[in-house]
Amino acid sequence: IDGRGQAEAHTERELLATVALSVLRPFTALAAAGVPVPIIDHEVREAAIQFCDRARVWREIQTLNVVANHADYPPVLPVDAAVSIVEDVYHNGVRLEPKPIDTLKEQYQDWQSQSGPPLYYTQMQPGVIKLVPYPTAGLTDGLSVRLVFKPARTAETLPDWLYEQYADVLGWGALVRLLLNPGLPCHNPGLAAAYQAQFEQGLYRASRQSGKSFTRAPNRVRGYF
Repeated sequence: IDGRGQAEAHTERELLATVALSVLRPFTALAAAGVPVPIIDHEVREAAIQFCDRARVWREIQTLNVVANHADYPPVLPVDAAVSIVEDVYHNGVRLEPKPIDTLKEQYQDWQSQSGPPLYYTQMQPGVIKLVPYPTAGLTDGLSVRLVFKPARTAETLPDWLYEQYADVLGWGALVRLLLNPGLPCHNPGLAAAYQAQFEQGLYRASRQSGKSFTRAPNRVRGYF
């Protein structure tokens, strides 16, 4: 393995139950009659991405082995998922401080060549954790990363729990986008405003639940390099 390159990650993960985007079509049917199905599915996906970005309900804690002289640690992505945000990173039980690359350049003459116990982390690629300094010793289960996920732009499915708990909210978000599109037969800015208010209320409730140690405990995943 290249000391500072990426490695393939393997995981022990319970297969995440999913549902197709199409299951949310009925939640838009009345207000978006006549809209082509691919457009409905696209806006459902976009609404789900926005919802997960803002409410942060899709969390996981991933535990990775630390590899000597290896700086980069990509997350293990669930099916049809992308990283929304990295919330926390711990190395050997010690919380690392997130630092932008510009700050690291000011702090170190050559920040990517620094080795030793990691103090910070940054991201040169979205979601890929780069430890700074990079560790010179391996450590089993030495890295713990708390991540927030969202549907990928290419997603054809959603986690079934997201559908079960938030189908109405996702439907409202999709309807806002559909009703604001002047090129669609359902164009209706007034009705869109009403659905926007409902969507925002749903987002607020979900984000409060998530912030109060959400009743769905974060899924724990162990990754291997």
